[in-house]
Amino acid sequence: MDKNIDICVRDLYLRTPRIFGQYSVLVAAHLQGSPALEFAMPLITAIQMGKDLSSYVSPMAGAKKAFKKGEKRGDWNSYKKMMDLIRNKWNIYHLHIQGGSVLVFIYFCQISHSAYIIDIFSHGRDWKIERHLIEIIVKNWPDSGMVRSIGYGNSSLTEEDLLKIRKQGVNMPVEVDGNLYLPMLGALMMDGSSYDGHVPLVHVAKRIRTDSMESDKIDSSRMIMTGVDPNDPRSPMQVAAQEAARFAVKRRRAFFEGQIRYSVKNIISNNRDS
Repeated sequence: MDKNIDICVRDLYLRTPRIFGQYSVLVAAHLQGSPALEFAMPLITAIQMGKDLSSYVSPMAGAKKAFKKGEKRGDWNSYKKMMDLIRNKWNIYHLHIQGGSVLVFIYFCQISHSAYIIDIFSHGRDWKIERHLIEIIVKNWPDSGMVRSIGYGNSSLTEEDLLKIRKQGVNMPVEVDGNLYLPMLGALMMDGSSYDGHVPLVHVAKRIRTDSMESDKIDSSRMIMTGVDPNDPRSPMQVAAQEAARFAVKRRRAFFEGQIRYSVKNIISNNRDS
């Protein structure tokens, strides 16, 4: 089977947030008391009650048409251009309200059962929004576990640059007030899909030059590439090694946590039986 089928099926599936039980809702300060927040109240109520949110997700007619074309002809390029790279990189969902004319950007924390309303604005075709969303997160919830600081430095990269880099499947740190941030969990794979921790990986990094990226395009579901800003003094090799070590530690921790949960479950079960 073409691996692109699995990648694209999973991408379509992940566009709908799946929440289990009631969630608390936290709203960014700049939205407090705004008319946009009033428009979003039915969605907020649905989140608080733990209801199915699929009705707030785009029908994705274009993406589904491109998916069928990929299935039929084996040409997946048209679908991959429609991947939700903000969600795949940062786990930030966009949901539709007001008949699809308004977007609500939300981060769902499955551990704390919290939903963070990051921003609300009119739907458009301009996805030069990455730094904008991360700035809001950093200013409102710096210790929430949504993002992690990886060091200090200034960046001359614009939102347009970040969009171009994101389309290349590169995890480019976003600079906010002299700090560089990457996602706390997950990452963007080089084929545009979202890393879920279940595949062996090759970690690489490269110095970003926005004037020469198109020829560097790599399509791989087993490679995570981290961007190194032109102003970052670290070498790409050092950045790749740091990210590889972080992912290795995270996967090892997840393994031991799983073993502990399994042991505790067995202990509880044995106690009930005795």
